[in-house]
Amino acid sequence: MHQDSAEDLLSFRSLAQWVRAAAQCDIDLAALLDDIGLSGALNDPASSQVARRKIEQLMHRCVELARIRRPDRYFPLALAESFSFEYSSDLEAFIATAPTLRDAAAMLDWLPSFYDPRMRLSLTEFGSQARLTIQFSQDDAHIADNAPFVEMLAAVLARFTRVLMGASHATGHISFRHPAHASSQAYAEALGVPVQHEQPLDAIWFDRSLLDRPLRGALLAIHQASAARLTRQAHALQRARMPAQPSGLAGELTRALLNQPAWLLQDQESVARHLHMSARTLQRRLGGEQTSYSVILDHVRHQLACTWLREQRLSIEDISVQLGFSNRVGFTQAFQRWSGITPAQYRRSGGDKT
Repeated sequence: MHQDSAEDLLSFRSLAQWVRAAAQCDIDLAALLDDIGLSGALNDPASSQVARRKIEQLMHRCVELARIRRPDRYFPLALAESFSFEYSSDLEAFIATAPTLRDAAAMLDWLPSFYDPRMRLSLTEFGSQARLTIQFSQDDAHIADNAPFVEMLAAVLARFTRVLMGASHATGHISFRHPAHASSQAYAEALGVPVQHEQPLDAIWFDRSLLDRPLRGALLAIHQASAARLTRQAHALQRARMPAQPSGLAGELTRALLNQPAWLLQDQESVARHLHMSARTLQRRLGGEQTSYSVILDHVRHQLACTWLREQRLSIEDISVQLGFSNRVGFTQAFQRWSGITPAQYRRSGGDKT
């Protein structure tokens, strides 16, 4: 019998959105949940923990059924249109009151904690363009399995960007690694942007200048208060998922970084070589253990930061440098994301606030 580890269980708090999307596509979701073995989630969706493999099975079954019963509806798009933050008022308030799109982008660090720890969302800027990349910590063999989730997430992010910026500010284009399918044209038309398939990245591309354009709903006090609560919530979820003594390659990498803090100043390729493997192999094997290099790096940096702050031997500037941050500001922002307080506040408290 298959046993799902704690890291392989996901919250099903978004059940209401699945119900709405299924209704749009003439799918009897209750019967489908019962068939897959998820009917128990209907009793208490807010606290239900569901096996990842069953969520994936549910998604693909819904896609198949929608194509038969409502050929004009693509299920991942219906799910995106039904998406809301109704179960997290802090997330909704944080986004709605952001001064700029750049400020709102801080949610990219929190979403994996609330939805799926394998999900990675990153914002990259270059020249006149910006790119929001969607990744899952799995190897390329899972591109097809992840495709409907990637398309749903891209539609959600594009929609929220459009709502924040106004309808006139459209996304430049969207790129996907997976091939086009029967619903690809309808998907692109619904979003109103060009969609390219079989590309190197799953990403949303847009004009970089939009990041710093003032937003109409800006309310700084509410935005900052929501951010403080979200950092604490996300950190609590991260700590709950990270075992005290990780096993496998995750444990080996954690111990190596703790024992060799100088490795924190090196890139992932160099660290992988220390472990006698390529960076690609390292990431693939960590994905198989339901984690990633960035998650472990954050965990180690946080653990060392707390230790060094309590010891009082190093200044906060020196700790920033030794942990691999370019300056104190970057370290302070990361520590607030991990702990909900600044390094200075943690040091003054004697380490009693995380």
